[in-house]
Amino acid sequence: MKKLISGILLSSSLFYGAASATTIYYSATDIADTTTGEDLWQYNYSVTDNAFAAFDGFTIWFDYGLFENINPVTASFDWDPVTWQPENILGFGDDGAYDALALVDNPDLSVDFTVSFAWLGGPEGPGAQFFDVYDGNYDLIESGMTVAAPVATSVPEPSTLMLMGLGSIGLLGIQRKKNSNK
Repeated sequence: MKKLISGILLSSSLFYGAASATTIYYSATDIADTTTGEDLWQYNYSVTDNAFAAFDGFTIWFDYGLFENINPVTASFDWDPVTWQPENILGFGDDGAYDALALVDNPDLSVDFTVSFAWLGGPEGPGAQFFDVYDGNYDLIESGMTVAAPVATSVPEPSTLMLMGLGSIGLLGIQRKKNSNK
């Protein structure tokens, strides 16, 4: 139901004014389980493409039936993070959430927002989530899906490149010597 309402509000905000293009990247890490039968994970979020003002914020939704024991781990001092748990109220599953409220204009976005939780889904692990961005009046200004963080590729160190270059020069020298002896 929240997603439907958020979608309707987003559609109306797109009609009446342009929405920004906030991107929230995530990486999911399987962490050591502390309770038998509980599958603990951690999300690290990084938020880009938005200059938040004081009292603007974002909410990342945790689907009922897939997550429990949602706990904020880290955030910058420029933010006030809070979580609420997914629960079953009157027979209706209600999603949980991680919410971060900016306490200052242009809050620090260089630090990851980290959340731990128990994963109730399958062995593939958790993935993308629905998020909302709101302004200081708590009006919805944008919605979207989190995006998997790009995987860092290894770059050879300069010393490795130098050794490879010297080896190539040596092989070329040997090849030239063989060709000149023919």
